[in-house]
Amino acid sequence: MNQEKIGNFIKELRVKKGLTQDELADKLYIRRQSISKWEMGITSPDTENFKSLSEIFNVSIDELISGEYIPKEDAIAKSEELKIKILDDINAAKSKNKLLKRIIIAMFICLVLCFASYYFIMTYNKFKIYYIAGSSDGVSITDGLLFETNEKIFFQLGNVNIDEEEILSTAIYYLNDGNENLIYKSDDYDNRYIQDSKNYPEYFSTEVNNFIDNLYVKLKTKEKDYNIKLEYRLDYINNKLFFEHKKNETSKRKKVNVTNSDYQQFYDFLVQRDIMTCSFDYNGYHYDVDFTKEINKTTVWVVNKEDLSNYTYVFNFESNELFKIFLDGSTYNCKKGDSCYKHWDEIVKNTISNIEKS
Repeated sequence: MNQEKIGNFIKELRVKKGLTQDELADKLYIRRQSISKWEMGITSPDTENFKSLSEIFNVSIDELISGEYIPKEDAIAKSEELKIKILDDINAAKSKNKLLKRIIIAMFICLVLCFASYYFIMTYNKFKIYYIAGSSDGVSITDGLLFETNEKIFFQLGNVNIDEEEILSTAIYYLNDGNENLIYKSDDYDNRYIQDSKNYPEYFSTEVNNFIDNLYVKLKTKEKDYNIKLEYRLDYINNKLFFEHKKNETSKRKKVNVTNSDYQQFYDFLVQRDIMTCSFDYNGYHYDVDFTKEINKTTVWVVNKEDLSNYTYVFNFESNELFKIFLDGSTYNCKKGDSCYKHWDEIVKNTISNIEKS
């Protein structure tokens, strides 16, 4: 349909009838602005208005749609022509609607892809969990964690295995060109959890990559000061596009080869039961056994707190070595067959027995 031609014809009919736009609008129960838009070719009447206009102006609907008078002899042919044109207009409108829908769908997909790309760029490879541990002079720190996200850093120093009764102060720092850069200091060792914002840092004024290789902790006690280098292992990073969902394993866990250690069975026993610590009394003394998986070694610490000699056994499964560490920090490398190895064998037996009973 030619809207401009229809509009001119409606105006011609209105003027011929002697009606103003307001008067015609009142007859059709519509606003005057609608009449104005028809006559300017901006819009066209709907079906009901076409019927009403046909009655008011005493013309056929076909003539209104054609925008001109149709002679009677041409009425049938013109009517068929109009029907075909209307069908063509309807089909063209459907095609436009289909195209519009496709454009909207394409824009939506583009927005989704843009958002997914942005989210991927902002989060991929950005979440990291580090396992922190360290040992020096008979003191070990285990089960420490450092969790890094886009916005925050969470740091937990972990557990300290030490004979001293009280730690007076704790200081965490990193070395940069030989200079100590303090991260955190506290007079209370129990308060060793740090949460920091990357945008407004209080403790970590630099990226984790800049200090993780040179991270240290100072422990001050009544008897001695300790300076321990903290090692790290990257336990998790979100650098996988797809995650595998493993089925629950019903079979027994496979044995871990610890360099053919003489205590392979003892190692498997602890691993299969996921044992971290246990305590027992033997020959009048109390023993605390801690099973720790440190950075490059798996160790069992045995602390005898009630023995006047105040010593600690440390067995390294990877190197298959047993050490006896005394209070003054001196270390004795036990030899096969000597008294400390015999004592260690008794501790192993009692540890297994104690765990099986519990």
